[in-house]
Amino acid sequence: MNMRLRGAASRLAALYACAILLTAYPRGDASANAVGVMGAPPTSVIDGQAYDFTPAAVVIGSASVWFSIENLPPWASFDTLTGRLQGIPIDDDVGSWGDIRISITDGSLTATLPAFAITVQPAQIPQPNPSPADPPPAARSVTLSWLAPIANTDGSALVDLAAYRLYSGATATTLEPLVTLAQPGLTRYVIENLPFDAHCFAITAVNSLGVESDLSAVVELAASTN
Repeated sequence: MNMRLRGAASRLAALYACAILLTAYPRGDASANAVGVMGAPPTSVIDGQAYDFTPAAVVIGSASVWFSIENLPPWASFDTLTGRLQGIPIDDDVGSWGDIRISITDGSLTATLPAFAITVQPAQIPQPNPSPADPPPAARSVTLSWLAPIANTDGSALVDLAAYRLYSGATATTLEPLVTLAQPGLTRYVIENLPFDAHCFAITAVNSLGVESDLSAVVELAASTN
């Protein structure tokens, strides 16, 4: 059974450092050009699912700019006009694709995002349902998935995401920490051997300083007899 937590995990406490573009002008020249690029590329994707990232361009004075990329993964495509990196990896692409660098230039000035890597994770193979002759399972499993946050509450790029913390409880008002996932690239977690009682789940994001976001919207899993 797949469940999806969306939205609320992208709101972090406003304690992160803001992204600042510094431009040095020659003495007496306040009209000099400047280019910049920022954004937080997702660092993981599950094979068979779409990867999509478009950086934000900062342009001062330049008439036109274009993007370039180094070490483009073979399963992805890149748009030199927008800087959009997208693609859908397959089983053969599972692994880490590193030292990816996206740059913007006006032909004279160039700005480059910090190098990053994309890890293609294998998809889980669905297990067949037990036949009618098999005894009913004593417990069930549930898959929780969420969208990775890319920005802080003040609008700046999120660059120090450190972990996620999952909460569970019988009701939305009795949630307790279930597990802390110190893998910022993770966007899915499977809970095994879950009783057939009703359950509620929520998630938070935690930065490198230990600051934790508000709880996401609560997702409810109804009780079941099998």
